[in-house]
Amino acid sequence: MASTTSRSELDEERCFFGKITSEEAKDILLREGGEEGTFLIRESCSSKGNYVLSFITEGHPIHILIQKYREGAFFSLVVPDEAPVFHGLDNLVSHFCQNPVGGSSTVLCHPCPGDQLPAEVRLHGSSSLLHRSTSQGNINIVSELLKSGYKKIDDKNNNGQTALHIASMKGHEEITRMLLQSMAFVEVRDEEGVTPLHLASRHNRPGIVRLLVEMSQADIQARATKTGAVALHEAAENGSVECVKTLLAVGAPSCPRNSKMETPIDLAKRMGHKQCYNLLVHHHPPIPRYRLRDYFHGSIDRYLAQERILSAPSTADGHFLLRQSTRKQDVYVLTLLCREQVYNYEVSGESELFCIDDGPYFASLESMIDHYVRFMDGLPCRLVTPVLPPRPFSEDGIPIGHLPIISSFKEVVYRDGSDGNPSYSEQLPLLSAASQDDLKTLPSLTLETPSLQNPDIVITKSLSRQSQDLLDLYESKQDFEGALKNSCKNHQPKVPSRDTLKLDLQSLTISSTTDTTNFCGSSPTMDGNRTDEIFGEIDINHLSIGQCLGNGEFGSVLKGIWLSPSGDKIDVAVKTLHNDDKVNKKNFLKEAEVMMNLNHLYIVKLVGICHGPPVAMVQELMAMGSLLDFLLEHEKEISVDFHLKLWAAQIAEGMMYLEQKHFVHRDLAARNILLSSMTLAKISDFGLSRALGVNKDYYTASDGGKWPLKWYAPESIYYGTFTHSSDVWSYGVTLWEMYTFGDQPYGELPGHKVVELLDKNERLPKPEKCPKGVFDLMLRCWSYKPPKRPAFRELAAIFRTKPEYTNIKAYFK
Repeated sequence: MASTTSRSELDEERCFFGKITSEEAKDILLREGGEEGTFLIRESCSSKGNYVLSFITEGHPIHILIQKYREGAFFSLVVPDEAPVFHGLDNLVSHFCQNPVGGSSTVLCHPCPGDQLPAEVRLHGSSSLLHRSTSQGNINIVSELLKSGYKKIDDKNNNGQTALHIASMKGHEEITRMLLQSMAFVEVRDEEGVTPLHLASRHNRPGIVRLLVEMSQADIQARATKTGAVALHEAAENGSVECVKTLLAVGAPSCPRNSKMETPIDLAKRMGHKQCYNLLVHHHPPIPRYRLRDYFHGSIDRYLAQERILSAPSTADGHFLLRQSTRKQDVYVLTLLCREQVYNYEVSGESELFCIDDGPYFASLESMIDHYVRFMDGLPCRLVTPVLPPRPFSEDGIPIGHLPIISSFKEVVYRDGSDGNPSYSEQLPLLSAASQDDLKTLPSLTLETPSLQNPDIVITKSLSRQSQDLLDLYESKQDFEGALKNSCKNHQPKVPSRDTLKLDLQSLTISSTTDTTNFCGSSPTMDGNRTDEIFGEIDINHLSIGQCLGNGEFGSVLKGIWLSPSGDKIDVAVKTLHNDDKVNKKNFLKEAEVMMNLNHLYIVKLVGICHGPPVAMVQELMAMGSLLDFLLEHEKEISVDFHLKLWAAQIAEGMMYLEQKHFVHRDLAARNILLSSMTLAKISDFGLSRALGVNKDYYTASDGGKWPLKWYAPESIYYGTFTHSSDVWSYGVTLWEMYTFGDQPYGELPGHKVVELLDKNERLPKPEKCPKGVFDLMLRCWSYKPPKRPAFRELAAIFRTKPEYTNIKAYFK
């Protein structure tokens, strides 16, 4: 047996096997002897961009997902308990070579001989000719290396620094320019957790600062991992006067805060850098692009703000408005539309300064809004287009009760000659490029029900009648019971107009974050394995339509055979809309656009769009139909100890993927889980069946009708708040359906009685065949307070790591 003490750090790092399956990893572990602590690192096959630690514990191979965070090499194990975040996979491996992995007692001690961990995932490397030449300022050697197509431009030295870190710190402007032209990664972090921009600012290299920002859009608000400092903190603390001037000139806010809530002004004062201090204190922010009257809507609630945003002439990302909270006195809220989700950010007012969460302080609301027009800085997108209030305000005509307090600390200067209307065509440089993975967790609003905790994230998707699980979510709790009795017939909220929304088939695009970008090539596999290609447009002549699998008021689901570009005949499901249904066509195509950006083993795959007529979505065929039907009709064929555990694990894994993609399903139920085989379940119905009117026994948008309240979390019922936590509640109900083999939750109890039960803290009873551990998990999913519910990341980890689920691991990729 290899001992821990005989291994070198180099051995630890030579344990990488690229993208292999769990079965292949198991074979390698056993081939190396299968001893306790034998391990390898591999790329995840089902979670793109993430990695997997495969190791032997108690004689069994275990596979734990390694989550990669934001930009840079930051990782943690996906385990039920809170896991530390490591800078570099090499650090993670080194840590678990000395400490037990996850909840096990196993220490990694025998690496399977493989490749070295890739440079982009390591914190430390070794000094190369590029590092040494850059440090020496040898322009000729650096130039020759880059001209020759040098591939290791972002490799790190012993200090975790790239050549760009070194050039920025040393002040070698020409070498910095060459590295940036060769596409060096500008947001890379060293072992201290700082970027090249931090180092240039620390060492007073103003020319480098301008190069990094102007050539490569370096994020001037990027925070150091350990201290939370931005570049301006570094410049102020180290007396880098010229860098302070340069950063302010390119738009850096003067009062960002680090993890200790210190501003650059605080640091300059403490260190005695008077010139930096004076520059910061007397800095005047840029003239705001928009005035308050362009976007301030007075005191309105979240639902009216949402309606106004969705009723704007365009529904492009970045539409925004500012309003006074109707729940909290003297509190303002920024409402923002991004990726068809409406976000609400509470604005804090501290000592006559304004801020959002832990963002920079601003002397006025206009300056704060203007900052987020220029930079994302933690928001999901920049503020782009203000939504004008219904009645325009003159310069002196804003009602006193509607006028936000503007601090007199700084004078707000307006543009000369402005007509008061926002300039929609004016373009500002985008100087910040935050990662999509950094979507902000929104501040909670104070809710009226004392026993209901604020949701962990306030993301309210479009509440149009065409696309929602529509209970009347606009009504207050006290009106709710009456609304149920009247079947919502008397309440008809205004439907946001989307007439100008361009949703032709040609406009459908694949997001840069999708796993699949090819539209032609080899045939995708439809035999229950991963669908590897999205084909975009599909010729109607290449589809043969067979039997009808289901009908709805607005469309049909048909079995079909698709002749792929490679000549293969593949069974598919074809979802169609009736030719004359123009209203639902918009929702139909929007749903297709969403599905094109989802690519996961446990999510039903969209193959492409058919122009028609009729317009159709072509999806992989799930031969065994819905999980609910299978539970009802084939109970004797289902193993509680195997099938139910496996399906629960696969659903949790698919929902974790949606959670990572910042997508809220909002209709998770057994009826919307489809079976490809007895060992493969997939999540379906991302709004399409609602748009088509399928399953109208529980959804009839035009007449009110019945709503799926029995799957809804309390905050979704009362406030229209749909979050990952509310999806977790629905997951708990789905588990209950599985272990009761298709029973109706709460039986024939009417919706308003279900709500009364929830308020009394009563829950669904334990199913007869449900193990205690699984029911305990259901109860956690049904915690009244959203933060107390487990995240899907935790649920997925339970199935991957707990010993009672060992028997499903061979079927769980």
